[in-house]
Formats: sequence, C-alpha cells, structure tokens
Amino acid sequence: MKNDFSWCLPRPRLSVIAWFGLLTIALLTMACAHDAMPMKQMKQYDAGSKTLDDLESLLKGDARVQDYSIEDSQLIVNVNERFTAQPYGLQQRALGQWYNVWQAANSGVKNSVVIAQSNGEEIAKWTANEGYKPKVKPKEKEAAE
Repeated sequence: MKNDFSWCLPRPRLSVIAWFGLLTIALLTMACAHDAMPMKQMKQYDAGSKTLDDLESLLKGDARVQDYSIEDSQLIVNVNERFTAQPYGLQQRALGQWYNVWQAANSGVKNSVVIAQSNGEEIAKWTANEGYKPKVKPKEKEAAE
C-alpha cells in the first residue's frame, strides 16, 4: 500500500505568493484609507469664539506691534521696524492671524479689514475678499554718476 503524504507537502509557490500578495494589498488599502470629511482650514476661528481681550493680549504680546486702534470694522495696527524688516511671508502670516482673531472677536463680520501701518503709511492689509495685499514700493532708480 502506498502512503499518501501529499497533504503535508508544501503548496505550489504561486498559490502562496498570490495569497501573500492579496493579504498585503488588503492591509495597505486599510492603512492608507482616510475619511472623506473636508478638513477645516487651520487658524480659522468661529464667530464669537474670540473676544476683544483675546485680540488685545495677542497684539500687546507681539514685539512687532507698537499700538493699534479700532475704527468700525477696521483694525489698524501700527507696526515697528521689526515687522517691516521681515519678508512678505512672515508679514502675511502675522496679518492672517490678526485678521482671524479680529474677525472672530468682531462676530464674524464679513467686511473686516486689518491694516498694518508704519510711520502713518499703510504697508499691508488683509481683507476677506483679497486676503493679504502688501503695498510694494517701486524701486528707486540709482542716480547717474
């Protein structure tokens, strides 16, 4: 009588590789899947979630701010040389943060504006429609010698 030990012999390699591949694909699909929920933009505060006290502490704690004033829906921030010496990207980040806190403290008014001034001259502003708008000075022509 012939002993049949075929049940304990290894399966063909192609079948093992196929199962391993399917298992790998299934695990990668589960690991890489994500929710389809839209993400809330960072640094956007809900209307009323901030107060004028929050805005005041933010501006008073910023070394680039000399003082500020509020006129209707405008926040006018007088900045010093530290602010004007910064690249536009850092100025944009600061104005964006001030705008978000100002808009939340101002009950989410849509026409809120933040204006940065230096020596009484507007250097940049942030509006709801246009976002960050720097005032770019034209380059002065060098005097001919």
